[in-house]
Amino acid sequence: MKSNEHEAKCHDLLSRLTKPSSDVAVIKLFFEGKLVRVIANVPGQAMSLRAISHFADGDALTNRGLAGCLEIFAPLLPEAKARPGMHPTLDLLLALKDHQMLTVERVTASDDLLSAIVSGVASQSQKKEGVDLLDRGLIRCAERMWHYATGPEGISLTGASSWVTQEYGVAAMNGGFSAFPMMKIGDYFFDKVPLKTEGWTQDDFDRAGVRFIPGCFVRKGAYIGSGTTIMPGGIVNIGAYVDGAGVMIDGGARVATGAQVGKGVKLGAGSGIEGILEPTGRLPSIIEDNVRVGANCEICGIIEEGSVIASGVIMASGKKIFDLRTGVEVEPRYMAIGDTFYAIPVIPRGRVAVGGVYQKTAEFGIDCILLLEKDASDTRLAEVPKNAALYLKV
Repeated sequence: MKSNEHEAKCHDLLSRLTKPSSDVAVIKLFFEGKLVRVIANVPGQAMSLRAISHFADGDALTNRGLAGCLEIFAPLLPEAKARPGMHPTLDLLLALKDHQMLTVERVTASDDLLSAIVSGVASQSQKKEGVDLLDRGLIRCAERMWHYATGPEGISLTGASSWVTQEYGVAAMNGGFSAFPMMKIGDYFFDKVPLKTEGWTQDDFDRAGVRFIPGCFVRKGAYIGSGTTIMPGGIVNIGAYVDGAGVMIDGGARVATGAQVGKGVKLGAGSGIEGILEPTGRLPSIIEDNVRVGANCEICGIIEEGSVIASGVIMASGKKIFDLRTGVEVEPRYMAIGDTFYAIPVIPRGRVAVGGVYQKTAEFGIDCILLLEKDASDTRLAEVPKNAALYLKV
């Protein structure tokens, strides 16, 4: 029997054994407090979302709920067992043991909202609702997913994680540019995306817990977590996610479309995090928790937790990053979109990155990034050296 015939049988079981859940836009599955799977109500995922939403007991998928889901997917189980990776949600469910459970977090919205947005048929009101979900941080352009291993005792977290593009979030962000008409904003501005704080009351600002210092600029559709300070000239664009808890976006710093910023991040004056609108599926720029970025930097790619980026560092696709501990180049992470591969530059966790030059010839050098021998925990931004000894000949 072909896979599409198996899926047809699953759909038949789904219709007979569950109730529709068209108002559930996204389900997030957590194991031991870590996000391991995100399932959206979009083509290709809607069946899994409906089954788990129906059988989950409140915010938990226990043994009884797991059994119900596996009954729905019974026609696909032989294929899932024979070809691991073909059905990732089934792989996860099959690996759970009786003593284990998943925590379920639901994001609700109007019926079939994300399907309409992803399919490009969303109405103006649906596009605005998508922007609102981004604005409240309920959906994101990228999520950090934790890896797990399977074994006789079930699943166990490995401690590793990967950032994964959430295409429905990117589609909602892009839809936001056509969700609103051109309008007068304040006394002097004319634009088609309203400001995040338009119409806010004193109570709204108190609840948000964000310092919007006069002269900063935050668009609707950007999530700003409590404890964030945005200095004059700071810009946060639609689709960005700023986790808060001590984040400082200094004067003139820019968090562009879809960029993800963790807790406790310092983004130095005049620095920018590159945005991404296309191609669909490309990972946006990521700055993880407790990163320090100096002034006048440009960031593209992933900066892992606890790293320090010296002032003036330009991090761009295709730019070489060398590790002075090993003397070798740090490999980017590659992702495929269709037949095209994209290289995502990475600064590893807890490292210090400075600008440098590697010599291709005796006469010419090329700008690069160097990772110092010392850990970020052993330095302060002001102490990061800038001298000729950092040049690396290859």
